Amino acid sequence: MQGRSMPRRDGEKHVGLAYALITLQDSCKDPSEKLKLRRLLSGSTAVINGKKYRSRGLVYKHRGERVGRGVYIVPKDEVEELSSELKERNLEKCIKIIDICECTCI
Repeated sequence: MQGRSMPRRDGEKHVGLAYALITLQDSCKDPSEKLKLRRLLSGSTAVINGKKYRSRGLVYKHRGERVGRGVYIVPKDEVEELSSELKERNLEKCIKIIDICECTCI
């Protein structure tokens, strides 16, 4: 993966970065807690009196992307900050972080 770049919506590319996958866990049984976590990670849009208000999620704030439902990819150097923000909200038990190694040692 070295030298490859991950395309982003804003046209910016990250070359040679190591990434981590973040997945939602089944340990969160409370549906309201799951929804709160999804909105926090992905962001949300609300329409009030015909005016749209959009909040960017933590994943996008930390240069990450949504890969699929409940799966996000974030640069490794941003994972610690993201997990500390989730820890402040007592939601760190609801995610699993999987490191992706970019070395060719396998």
